Amino acid sequence: HCGDKTFCRFYNKEVAEANFALHETHCSRFLCLCPDCDENVPQDQLSQHREEQHAQMPWRALRNTREHPDC
Repeated sequence: HCGDKTFCRFYNKEVAEANFALHETHCSRFLCLCPDCDENVPQDQLSQHREEQHAQMPWRALRNTREHPDC
């Protein structure tokens, strides 16, 4: 039995409830949502992620115009 799980809004996956507090603290410090694809990426790699994943696809930026205060 794997135990109860809780959804982590930063990781977008379920995490064991026993580890959830520590996991969510870590995620909130180090991850943010990419405003172009809604993928969670390390905060210090967001610029690199956007350049590598989205620079060649300018049409993707139009897909999502909402603001992401997490970044």
